[in-house]
Amino acid sequence: LPEISKIPLGIDQRFFEPVNKMEARRFFNISQEIFVCLYVGRLSLRSKADLSPVLEIFKRIVTENHSHDLLFIIAGGGTEHDISLIEEIIERYELFQNVVIFPNFPPEVKTLLYNASDVFVSIVDNFQETFGLNILEAMASGLPVISSDFSGYRDLVINEKNGFLIPTIWSEELPEFIKENLGIIDPSIARLYLSQTVAFDLEELQRRIVALYDNENLRTNMGLASMKRAKGYRWEKVIHSYEEFWTNLSQEAKNSKPKDFKKQMDILLGDFEKTFSHYPSRLIDNN
Repeated sequence: LPEISKIPLGIDQRFFEPVNKMEARRFFNISQEIFVCLYVGRLSLRSKADLSPVLEIFKRIVTENHSHDLLFIIAGGGTEHDISLIEEIIERYELFQNVVIFPNFPPEVKTLLYNASDVFVSIVDNFQETFGLNILEAMASGLPVISSDFSGYRDLVINEKNGFLIPTIWSEELPEFIKENLGIIDPSIARLYLSQTVAFDLEELQRRIVALYDNENLRTNMGLASMKRAKGYRWEKVIHSYEEFWTNLSQEAKNSKPKDFKKQMDILLGDFEKTFSHYPSRLIDNN
């Protein structure tokens, strides 16, 4: 039987190096009084996240009580089409004063983005997301994290300790037209279809953003907890686990005998409903 070794990715030490928040904000021309939420990741509906539910929540918060001092920065790599799609949503919600897109930014300003922010928000719905490297970078920078309770994200964010996990819901059984065609349609289209069957607790998302907005001490304590937790993921520590794993694989290869891999071809497609059933917080019966 195959064995699974769970070894995380690592992050560079530079994310732990302190950057003056006032200087970081001056770099982006952001007022010191503004509450800044940050998203860093691919700007892709097909392969990362549908940002429209998050923007809907920001619209609610802005409308209700925080229109003058709340800023949401959306930063990351994206195509012209993906960026235009986000801009259309911002226009529809009339969030011009409260949401800024920073696409395809130079890598050297990434640490400044984290240090200019108060909270990191990443609500993904895509089944390709199995870890969350940007979440770790934000944690190393001392930010509390609001993330979806999904896949590998829940391994990094400890709910109510270094951030908040937003419950996710997925269908217990996929629609037939998706299930029957997963093996033949383009993978990016398949990921899009699957992600659109995932839902979030948007009311909870709103409560958690407002809670961190209202409580500076909570932000500080969660930020310190984030940084402490992220230290275990520094490359200088993680790399030893990889070296041990490579050594063991090399030894197993020397001792192994040829196998008939043709019988194992089904694993390339697999059963999506069973394989990914643990990703969301819970499943919902289609009936």
